Amino acid sequence: MISLEEFIPRFDEALNKAVSAFKPSVVRDAAQYSLFTGGKRLRPYAAYLGACFSLGEELTGGQLDDVIDYGVSVECLHTYSLIHDDLPCMDNDDLRRGQPTAHKKYGEWTALLAGDALLTFALSRGYGKGQDKAYSLLGQCAGEGSMILGQALDMQAPKSLSELLNMDILKTSRLFMASFVGGAYIVKGENIDCLSRYALNLGVAFQIADDLLEDKEEEQSVLKFSNRNEAQDMLSKFTKKAKEAVSKKALGECLENFADMLLCRKK
Repeated sequence: MISLEEFIPRFDEALNKAVSAFKPSVVRDAAQYSLFTGGKRLRPYAAYLGACFSLGEELTGGQLDDVIDYGVSVECLHTYSLIHDDLPCMDNDDLRRGQPTAHKKYGEWTALLAGDALLTFALSRGYGKGQDKAYSLLGQCAGEGSMILGQALDMQAPKSLSELLNMDILKTSRLFMASFVGGAYIVKGENIDCLSRYALNLGVAFQIADDLLEDKEEEQSVLKFSNRNEAQDMLSKFTKKAKEAVSKKALGECLENFADMLLCRKK
């Protein structure tokens, strides 16, 4: 199995080559800037792990190339969502990963169009490749009933813990599912149900872990509705559910280790 550290340089080379095909413009500059300001490449790597898990073995060279190519779409879609999330009409953030956000560096309309460009680019890349299931899933997870609905709920501010957890599923878990399960679809693998349960629970755990890393209580934080001990218990519950979904399958340990790495990270 390829480690995340080994995966990132190969992935970044493919990502850079893909977006270099954009027509030269300030929109391309803003898109490239946003893609290469410290992203951890967790979701493209999740596509790789999902593909390996679904086959129960390491990928061949051609399979890895296809999964990385799909991962490029996943990362572009994820980055679009971050650009739009940072806009003045949304969270109005000045910094992302310690760097000026796209609208701060390039202006609001440029950032908006850069996000649009990345979204449309991400979803158009699968046509004609025989990968309809993967790209259809990616589109569904990005759409009005998933990430977009989650963002709408975010803007309206959840009023209960159940609303908050539903928002986390829509905004975070669904893209993790598109990553893991989409990778499996790319290589025509199996164990899709296991991967789906793993990803949905991992996404919620990931967001709870993120909330626990914050120094202050945010409006859209689990800490608004529970204390730290209760939130830690929820984190443990969703982590356990994620691991149980894959623990009895070949390479399940790799996904369990990925969950540990993801959820034990420091700020």
